[in-house]
Order: sequence, then C-alpha cells, then structure tokens
Amino acid sequence: GSCQVNNRLIGIGVYNSTTKFELSMVKDGNNVFDAESEALEEAIRYCQLNGIVKESRIFTDSKEVHKVYFDYVLSLGFSEFIWIPRELNTVADKLSTGYKEYTKSTRT
Repeated sequence: GSCQVNNRLIGIGVYNSTTKFELSMVKDGNNVFDAESEALEEAIRYCQLNGIVKESRIFTDSKEVHKVYFDYVLSLGFSEFIWIPRELNTVADKLSTGYKEYTKSTRT
C-alpha cells in the first residue's frame, strides 16, 4: 500500500507470484497504515475467492500491519504471514502507486 496524504488517496497493490495475478486499486484513505491494511484485506479476499487460503503465504513490507494482523491472518488458515523488506516487494509496491494518476475530481 501507499498513500497520497494531500488528496486523501491510498493505493493498493496485490501480486500473486505463482499465477502472476496483479491488482491495483485506488481508494479513499488517510495514511499508509490504511493503505497497507486495505492491501492485506484485498489479498485475503483474492485467496478466499480462489479457494487458495491454505496453500497461500502472504507477504507484507509493513512491520506495523504484520504485527497488528499476524494472529488474524493465521486464524483464517493461511500457512504463513511474513514480513519482508520493501526492496523485496517491488511488484506489489509498484502496483500500489496507481493513485498518482487520479485526483478527487476525476475519480468515479
């Protein structure tokens, strides 16, 4: 997740390295924690809708999200919830910057 505070926009990026699925979304939000939390929720939703929870590992480069949601993610049946350094999360990080192309006045 990423954030553009002055426009109250957050960007969300989700990437499945096995299937090469990519998701890039823009939502209203206040800060980078909102963005990272929303990205996690979208990753969870993707895995649930595709029936791949038990064989999926979720990675985040947010230490705070990892700490806050660790038990929750594992309680859903995911095999692992892993913190990784940002430089190892480049695809999802790039996907999360879609908000740069939007402004409040042009979004639907």
